[in-house]
Order: sequence, then structure tokens, then C-alpha cells
Amino acid sequence: MTGWQAARLAAAALVGVGLIAAAASAQDYPTRPIRLIIGFGPGGLGDIAARAMGQVITKSTGQAVVVENMPGAGAANAALALMRSPPDGQTLL
Repeated sequence: MTGWQAARLAAAALVGVGLIAAAASAQDYPTRPIRLIIGFGPGGLGDIAARAMGQVITKSTGQAVVVENMPGAGAANAALALMRSPPDGQTLL
């Protein structure tokens, strides 16, 4: 394969990836409020950072972010809550 053929193949691959990304971004997301689970208690630095991040997500997506504090077990409780949630991308940890 010559350099020219390799360049054409790479360009075609990039166009294909771009089309896939455009189709994926055309979907409506998020469709309901986002659930943000944190493994720290309310009022701490982790809680403050999560709420600040929630405000940024709200501004960029237009959906509300609900912060849920689930302290204990070294944040394992929060991780278990994430694992038990539906795999729809609406729940973040």
C-alpha cells in the first residue's frame, strides 16, 4: 500500500467515525433529571464539589442534577447504588 492509499483509507475512516458521532449526538440526552450519587456526607468538600459539578452539567444539558449523598463503607454504598440503577446513562457516580 502506498502512502497515498494509506492517507485515503485514513481519511475515509475519519469520515466514517464522524458520521457515527453525528448520529449519536442527534439523540435526545438526557431525557430526565440526572442522578449524581456521591459517597460522602453532606456539607463536606466532596459534597460541595459534586454540587458545583451538578450546576455545570445543568447549564450544559438543560436538565436538573439531583445530588444524592450515600456515605459509608468507603463509598461502596454509593457504588452499589450506581450498579443497581438502570444502565441508561442518567445516573452518575
